[in-house]
Amino acid sequence: MIRQDLNERVDVVRQRQALKSAMINTLADQSVPGEG
Repeated sequence: MIRQDLNERVDVVRQRQALKSAMINTLADQSVPGEG
């Protein structure tokens, strides 16, 4: 049971990190309109 809770927490952390990196990428794309 404890292992399952840890796995769920890891999934939440990974989702949060993915969301954060996606937001950073979006902001980076918006802040540099001349490139890409």
